[in-house]
Order: sequence, then C-alpha cells, then structure tokens
Amino acid sequence: MGILLANIQTYTPFEFLNTKEVAVLHWDNLSTFLPTKFLLDIFVRGQFYTIYSFLFGLGFYLMLEKNTRLELNGNKLYIRRLAVMFLFGVIHTAVWMGDVLHVYAIFGIPLIYFYKRKTAVIFRWAAGIFLFGILLDVLRTVFFSPAPPHSQELFSKDTVHLINAYQYGPFSEILKIQYDKTLSSFIAITRSTMTGYEHIIILFLLGLIAGKTRFFYRITELQPAIKRAIFIILPFALVLKVIACLPTLNVHFLSPQQAVYEQLFIKMIRFTGILLMAFAYIGIITLLLHKSNSHVAIWLGNCGRLGLTNYLTQTIICMLLFYPFGLKLTGKLTLLQSLLLAVLIFIVQVIYSNIWLKYYNIGPLEAIWRRFTYGKQPDPARALQ
Repeated sequence: MGILLANIQTYTPFEFLNTKEVAVLHWDNLSTFLPTKFLLDIFVRGQFYTIYSFLFGLGFYLMLEKNTRLELNGNKLYIRRLAVMFLFGVIHTAVWMGDVLHVYAIFGIPLIYFYKRKTAVIFRWAAGIFLFGILLDVLRTVFFSPAPPHSQELFSKDTVHLINAYQYGPFSEILKIQYDKTLSSFIAITRSTMTGYEHIIILFLLGLIAGKTRFFYRITELQPAIKRAIFIILPFALVLKVIACLPTLNVHFLSPQQAVYEQLFIKMIRFTGILLMAFAYIGIITLLLHKSNSHVAIWLGNCGRLGLTNYLTQTIICMLLFYPFGLKLTGKLTLLQSLLLAVLIFIVQVIYSNIWLKYYNIGPLEAIWRRFTYGKQPDPARALQ
C-alpha cells in the first residue's frame, strides 16, 4: 500500500505541481494540502521502495538456497528470472514512468557475486557504497557546483502540457510524456553519479545479509535486540525526515544564493532518514507479524504473495480512474482524497488476492514469471512439497 500511496500522486498529478500551482488551479486547499504532503513525505515517500529492495535481496538468497538444495543451476535460473522481470518492467515502463522492475532486474545481477561472500564483506560493501555516494555528491557540489536554481517557475510549458494531456488526452500524448520523463529522469540520475540508485543496491545487500544470517528464523531470539534498535532508530529517523521535508513547508536554512548547498544537505539527510526509517518499519512489521495467526496478518500476507500482479494491476486501475479514456479523475481529487482512494484500491486488492488464492496457489503473473524462469525444470515450490 505504501508504494501505491506514493505512486498515485503521478496520476493526480500533484507529484509534478508546486504549492503555488496547486493553489492557482484550486485543486486543493493549502490548509489541508501542505500538512498532508508533509506527513506523506515523512512517513511514506522513499521507505516502501526501500523495504521492497530489502525483500528483493532476501528473496534472491532464499531462491538460490532452495535451488541449491534441489541441485539446480541457481545462477542460471536467477538470471532467467531477472530477464523475465526486465521484460515485465520494459512493458510497464511503456505505460508508466515510475516502474522499478527493470531497475531491479539490472541492479540485481551483481548479487550473484556476493552470494558466497561472508556477511562482513557484504556489509563493508554496503557501507562503502553509502559513504562513497555521499562523498561523490559532496565533491560534485563543492568543486563542480552548478549555478543556484532560479525561483520556481509557475506553470512551465511542460507542466501545462502534462495537465492538458492528463485531462483531455489523447492517450498517445500521455505515453509520450511518460517516455520523456523516464528518459530525463535516467539522464538526471546518471549525471548525479548514479547515486539515485544507491539505496536500492545497499538494501539488496542488506536483504542478502538478512538471508545469510537467517535473521527471520531467529526473531524470538533477537526480539529484545530488535525492540531496542527500533527505540533508538525510529526517533532519530523521524528527526532526519522532518528536517528533510521542511522545504515542503517553504522552510529553508540558507539563502537562495546558497541553495545548491542546502540541496546537498537535504539530500544527505533525506537519504539517511529513508534508510533508518525503512529499518524501523521492517523491525516493527517483523515484531507485529511474528507468530501472528490473526486474520489481518494472513490476508495481508496473501496480498504479498500476489505482489507482482498487484503492483502491475495498480497501474491499470489508476489509468482507468484518472486518464481521459476512463473516469477522468485528474484534477478532481484533493491530495487527501487521492490517498483515501489508494487505501480503497489496496483493500480491493487484498480481497481479490485472498479470493484468488482459495482456488490457486500462485498469482496469475507470478505463474507466468515462474513458468518462464524454470521452463521444464521442476518448480522448487512443488518439489519441496
């Protein structure tokens, strides 16, 4: 649900509007828009993709361990799995700019190198990538500092184009905008020394460490330590995220002439805050679901079993709700209403997932993914049964 709460803003499309533009369009009341956006940025934005990345690294380890026990070629199957994921991602990218599947497929390849490495080595790599990324950004800002950004333009040509396309179409124009923004985003990340993907790689490695140390099999043993870690990390993470999100409320620390240094500071604070907040969330969720036989935990777990199906169908649902060929909700919902709509969509997906799993043991897209991964080789899930 966290990913949907963030992604739905690209359809509303508050993601591409500044506060003044929202006010001029009368799409929301600033007295509710600003606090809602502030809280969304603190508690949602960044954390759930980070958790998803952690689970990807963990899933990689579990997959290779299972295939090794079955005497299958784990590396070959994993590469094939990534290839299918990349194909899903490319297709998804054609209709939505925020796809992560193709990114995960690309950055998932180096995990093969780390599979047989000691956890201490993997942790040093994760810490090194974290520090190296920060160092690169500092050097880039200090020695190759760009000119201070101009004041935020009200309704740029691209913004007007986007609003008109989202509200009136045609769909081909929306796809062109999606393509242009995907390309410009990739170029921007490349120019910033690729640190835009840094947190994904770090969490891949930490998820791998969790698998190698059998972290989730030792929850009872580690429960006191997890609680202590949460009590220490969560307040610190909240402080960092609050500071990083203050520009949302038009609170700045430096003069406009020094804006590039403020942006560097905010980027480092946000990056660290997202990582720590994600760790706290993982700890909290782990403790809540540990030995939990509640219906809620089971229902949510079943929704997770259809993760790929639900992730991709969220795009289809949002297109039907917001685009001109659907219900045309772009510009008709406030930020808070769009978040409530996201919650409703997630509830529907939870219900659908549980109904589906009463008749099948795997989701529809997950079945395709598994079929093309294993081909005619035995499916590990079936073999272990």
